[in-house]
Amino acid sequence: MRRIALIFICMLLTACNMPLTDSGEEDLNNEAATIVALTLEAVQTSTPSNTPKPVNSPTLAFTRTPTPTITPTYSVPMLKVNEPTNCRTGPGQSYDIVFTLLSGASAEIVGSYPSDNYWIVKVQGLAEPCWIWGEYSTVSGSHWAVPTVLPPATASPSPPEAPGISDWEYLCGFGNVTVDLTWIDHAEDESGYRIYRDGEQITELPPNSTAFSEVVESVPGESFTYLIEVFNSAGTASSAPINFSCQ
Repeated sequence: MRRIALIFICMLLTACNMPLTDSGEEDLNNEAATIVALTLEAVQTSTPSNTPKPVNSPTLAFTRTPTPTITPTYSVPMLKVNEPTNCRTGPGQSYDIVFTLLSGASAEIVGSYPSDNYWIVKVQGLAEPCWIWGEYSTVSGSHWAVPTVLPPATASPSPPEAPGISDWEYLCGFGNVTVDLTWIDHAEDESGYRIYRDGEQITELPPNSTAFSEVVESVPGESFTYLIEVFNSAGTASSAPINFSCQ
């Protein structure tokens, strides 16, 4: 293309050298200059550029690896009582007893009342769940997943549950006897315990007490009777009496 344009320009320049009148020569020169300029512009426009176009480099995209979600394994929450325990209509001895779970019995947990350490359980044979104190119980399974339950309206206060004597020992010496008493604290809202010897109160112990010991003067053949009483604002309840004598 460039070569053809140059030949064309040469022909025009040759034609410009031909004899003409002054006015004709001037017109011809003007026309020739215009044609040359247009031809050069066309040549420059049609000539491909050898400058390579920039190539866009691909952008690397970083993908975040998702953190795996660990789903805890769920198991049925269960409660097992370690000794006979009452199941009530609410948390406390002011609520009625609806069932007594024997030592080793289990029940499914359906709710909790953490502030007073109570569990709401389903007991086979009962139409409604009942409330059981967790002091003498062992829980297992997904007990953390059960809902917290508010207690029903309280009934009128009632006396605490009587203590159960679990062990008692006495040792007769020369002129005295050593007595050791141990009991199970069945009460949940007691104000304290009173110890009676031969019908007379000898001491008062704080709530949740479970043991008492003393050394008493004695003579051969003398007998003793001990009684443990639990009390609160609603009344009292006593254990079975303990009787013994030193021979």
